[in-house]
Order: sequence, then C-alpha cells, then structure tokens
Amino acid sequence: THETHSTFNSARGTYTKESNMEGQRCSCSYGLRVILFLTIVVFVALDLYAPQGIYEGQPKKKAFLEDQQLLKKKNHLLVLHVGPGKTGTSTIQNSLALSSSREYLKRDHYRYIGNNGGVLSKRTWNLCDGNITKGCTASIPSKLAKILEMEDHNLVGSNEFLANLNDGGRQALVNATGNKWDVNVIVSYRRLHEVLPSRYNQRYKMSRIGSKTTNGHHNWPGIGGNYRIPSFLEHLPTVIEAEHTTVQSYEAWSKNFPVFIFNTHQEGDLLTNFVCQGISDAHESCQILTNHSNVANNVANGSTSYLDWDILAVFAHEKGLVHKLDNRYKLAKDIGSYLKRSKLSLSKVCPEGNTLAQIYNASLKFESWAVAFGAPKPVTDFQTSWEKTLKSMKLCNVNTTAALEQEVWKEFFQQRFSAKAP
Repeated sequence: THETHSTFNSARGTYTKESNMEGQRCSCSYGLRVILFLTIVVFVALDLYAPQGIYEGQPKKKAFLEDQQLLKKKNHLLVLHVGPGKTGTSTIQNSLALSSSREYLKRDHYRYIGNNGGVLSKRTWNLCDGNITKGCTASIPSKLAKILEMEDHNLVGSNEFLANLNDGGRQALVNATGNKWDVNVIVSYRRLHEVLPSRYNQRYKMSRIGSKTTNGHHNWPGIGGNYRIPSFLEHLPTVIEAEHTTVQSYEAWSKNFPVFIFNTHQEGDLLTNFVCQGISDAHESCQILTNHSNVANNVANGSTSYLDWDILAVFAHEKGLVHKLDNRYKLAKDIGSYLKRSKLSLSKVCPEGNTLAQIYNASLKFESWAVAFGAPKPVTDFQTSWEKTLKSMKLCNVNTTAALEQEVWKEFFQQRFSAKAP
C-alpha cells in the first residue's frame, strides 16, 4: 500500500497531494491551467467558424461568409390568395389587376398573374374527381406550370375558388413548385354575421339548374326545374353551425404550405393592408399604397334586395295574385323599381331569441380564432360591428304575409294582374 495525504499551500491557494510512491507530487493548479488553455482554443475556433451574426463585430473567414451567402439565397416566391369568397376578394383582385398596381409590384420584383379566371382558373386544373378513371395524377394548369418554369420574378395570384381545392390539387402544386419555389398562401377572414347575408345572396341570386346558370330566376317554381328561394331565416339553420369557410381553407392549405390569415376587419385601406402584410418584401408597393390609400376601399356587402323581391313575387303567385303570363324575373325587378320610385320599404322579419344567440356565439367563436392567428394590426370592435349589422337589418328578410296585407301591395298586384289579362 501507499500512503497519501493532502496539505494546503496557503501561498498558492491549492491543495497538494503527496505520495510516498517515488515522491511524486500532483498539483491541481496544473489541471486548471490545462482547462483554461483548452477553453481559449475552443473560443478562438468558434470565433473563426461561427455563423454570421452570432458574435457581432468579430472577423469571420471569407470562405465561410461566401458559404453563408449561398445558403441565404432565396427561392422565388409564389403568393397565392385563395379567398374564400365574400371576404373582399373581388376588391383585392380588381385593385391588383390595375396597371398602376402591377407597376408597383414590379418594383418589388413581383408579377401579378391574375384573378379567378386565366392562369389560375380552377377549370384548368386536373383534379382527378369522380369522373376521372382511377390512377389519375392531379396536375396544375399547363399555363401556370410554364410560368413557374420560366418566370424570373416572384408571383402573386388570387382565386377565391381555390379555397376548397382538394388534396390532390394542393399536392400537385407542391410537386410543381418543388425546390425552386416557395409558396405562401393567404386566406381572408370576415366576420360570420357579416358574411352570412353575402353568401346567401351569392348562392341564390343566380338560377342554377343542372349545368345551366342564369342571372336571376325566370320561371315559376315547378316549371323546368325552377324552385322557390328559401328566405334568409329558412336558410340560417343550415349554415349557423357549419364551419367558417376561412377556417376550412386554413386547415386544408396548411397541410401543404405556410398560411397567413388576412383579417379584413382592420383600420385603413383593404388593399394596402393586404399588400403590406401578406406580400413578403413588397416594401416599395406598401409605401406607395400607404401614401395614397383609399380608406373607403373596403369590403362591400352584397345586397339581398333582389331575393326579397323574388320571394314576394313567388308568394303572391302562390296566392293567385299573379297572372299566368307574367314573368317571375320581370315581376321581381318591377317590385324593386316600384319600391325605389315610391321610396317605400318592405316589411321585414328578423331572427330572434335562440337563433340570434346562435349567430352571435358562432361569430364570436370564429372571431377569437381569427384574432389568435390573424393580422397584427388592431381590428375594429366586434360588438360595434354586430350592432351595426342588426341596425341595418342585414340578417332579416321580407315578411311576405305582412306585405300582402298592406293596401299598397294589394293595389300593386291587382293593377298588374289586370294589365296582363287579355
């Protein structure tokens, strides 16, 4: 055995181990010097090889800087606005299509490739739906594929009909953009209580019978496949509890690409906010639009007036107050003209109680979702928006029974019936 003991050296502040084996002496101070030396070596190595910006103000090797610049080189960027409909898409599209807007975007190395039609037209996507044989591979439009192959600018496009593009279509875009293009998707958000009347109007203002679509409804229900338009209150139960189309679009597109939720309820101009927040590095365009913004250029509410006129016309027809030779569409339009000439308004019936509470709660739920994921600028007050919607009676529809009890409408339909009689 070997006896070993430690003594404290007060002058050096170290412990020294002493062994009776060959008189060896081991000092801990030597080990500390070795550790200090190795630490200095490591920090010197980090200084020479660390990524740009970690140790600011210190020199880096030139070869490493060149490698970093290559790594930082960006792909071209495709910014794709997919709506959904009735969230300001038409306003944004019409504004971006202007020659002045195209020029602004060009300064920021962007090119606008169009609206619902043209290059982005959903009709030109091969989506492999139920009519396509098994084994089909979805593909993007050939014109879009050519642009992605040849274009040397970043791209901006908008098509609200891509909001519900299926999994195959989105995967086709993933395949087409590959490693050469980055894709940022923008979905717009509009409050449920504001968008419901607009979507109701969009759905029923056109007559859709089979593959044929016409502006307005020209034949009476039961003739040639024509149907009675449900009132807005009849329509509500089918949509109140449904998922917000913006949420649906976000969840679908986020499976494949980064998605930015553009909140339309912001102070200022819709297009300016869209460009400044949604189009990456469009600094000059943003500045120009900010300096010349049009605050009035915001989301417009589609009027449901024609649908009320049509509903009243059909109700009167069912009551036998309309001559068989009268045309449904013409009668509805004449009701509207009569209201304008006489400065009258139709009797209305509005949602109440549980129905109204359902709309409010559903709208507030989606508002919370949008705020959590939406644009950074402050949004307009939700409660103020709700009260404005109620005051404007946007959630109401014509009260047909009350209208036909009024002398003015009894006389209107009697005179019209007489005029049509042989």
